[in-house]
Amino acid sequence: TLLLIAVSVMPIQAVSIYTDGDYSFADVDANNVALYAYNGDSDVLVIPNQFSGRLVSEVYDYAFENNTDLTVIDFSQNDGNLKYIGIKSFAECTGLSGDFELPSSIRQLNIGSFQGQYENKAAGLIAEINWEGTNANSLYYTVYVQVNENKDLHMTGVYNPQTKKLECTGFATQWVDNAEGGSDPSEEMEDCTATFSMTEDGKLVYESADGVVLDFVDFTLD
Repeated sequence: TLLLIAVSVMPIQAVSIYTDGDYSFADVDANNVALYAYNGDSDVLVIPNQFSGRLVSEVYDYAFENNTDLTVIDFSQNDGNLKYIGIKSFAECTGLSGDFELPSSIRQLNIGSFQGQYENKAAGLIAEINWEGTNANSLYYTVYVQVNENKDLHMTGVYNPQTKKLECTGFATQWVDNAEGGSDPSEEMEDCTATFSMTEDGKLVYESADGVVLDFVDFTLD
């Protein structure tokens, strides 16, 4: 049974939504649709391959934002048709483990699994990771992290799907005390490399090339 619903998204625009079983789809063009919603009971989201003879080539913007029930996203049934994952399509899906395997067909990804603000409360340190986009199917991020009270890192990260880690290179700013009782950045910049990974319970783990390991948690998790 197919149900056609017109949903207004702007005063002068509308998108057609089609419901088929547990799935809803939105028009992209004559040959493609976007996955719009999943209304089933499973905590595993299987991305379909086709709907009514059209390829499922996109995941709609904000489609699963704040869906904390999802634990796994399964792309294996899509058969290489998925090209685009929309803005915040899987943002704040805190049930996901972080073991996020993307198909090689993806050409544009607008939400990164590492994006967010994190903190290490015990040490009073923060980390911020921002998704920047893709280039040749690589997932690029900018990273800022405090590794101690006197050292900040400014890095660029690329997601490695084999290791499931964000591999980062950049420079460190060392802060020194000044006469006014504050601190100023030193003139010398230190080259640095590090990786970030996500644990199954949602922690962000920083590992430096010289063996420093720090755990951070999302700001929204107390």
